[in-house]
Amino acid sequence: MLPFLADALSYVASFLTVSAIRADLRARRTEPAGSLWREVADGVR
Repeated sequence: MLPFLADALSYVASFLTVSAIRADLRARRTEPAGSLWREVADGVR
């Protein structure tokens, strides 16, 4: 029983620490979005 309790507590601690992060992690776009198919073709080349 103790290993399961310790595992559950570690998940709770991980959730609390990750939810405390208040940074904006999204990347900002520097150029307008292009055509998806054009970008796929450029990647294949």
